[in-house]
Amino acid sequence: MSNFIVIFLCMLAGIFCKKLRHFPAQTSQVLNSFVIYLSLPALILSQVPNLLTTINFQGLWWLPISMAWLTFVFSFLSFNLIGKK
Repeated sequence: MSNFIVIFLCMLAGIFCKKLRHFPAQTSQVLNSFVIYLSLPALILSQVPNLLTTINFQGLWWLPISMAWLTFVFSFLSFNLIGKK
């Protein structure tokens, strides 16, 4: 939970820097981009090992692997059918 507080404070720092006008005009965009493109994905990736230890597929290991292929086949067939019409 403390990670979310730090990220929220960085977002507020970006807003504060924009209002203060003592910093360059791009400072708020740089701070907010840092939070969005670096901090949030890092926070999510740090939680993946905890998530993997709590999930128990019990014989359904093929399901998450096949979802990308099933989505591709469904999309291909759908757009192929729509494209002909």
